[in-house]
Amino acid sequence: MKKLILLFLLLVFVLSSVAFAFSTVPSKEANARAAILGKVRVVGNEPFTELVLETKDGDLLLIRENEESDLWWLQGTNVIVYGKVVPAQSRYTEAYIIIDKYTEVK
Repeated sequence: MKKLILLFLLLVFVLSSVAFAFSTVPSKEANARAAILGKVRVVGNEPFTELVLETKDGDLLLIRENEESDLWWLQGTNVIVYGKVVPAQSRYTEAYIIIDKYTEVK
C-alpha cells in the first residue's frame, strides 16, 4: 500500500512538473511597443562589443536589428527609441529592444 501511495505521489509530481514546464504564458509586456529615452553606449571588449541603451534608471537594453549600424555614430548621445522590448527569458540572457525608429534628443 505504501508503494502505491509513493508511486501515485511521484506520478502527480512528474505530471505537474511537465505541465508547468510547458505552460509559459507570454506577458503583455513582451508584445508591447515602447518609447524609451536613454543614452547610447558601447559595452564589452573588442571584438565582442555590444551596443546598448542605458535608461535613466540605469537599466541596460541590448540594441538589436538593422538600426544598430546607424546608432554606433551616436555613442554618448541621448535618444528616444521606439520599438519592441523583449524581456530576458532567463537569468543567462539580457533584455533587448528591437528598434523601429529613433530620434536624437538635443
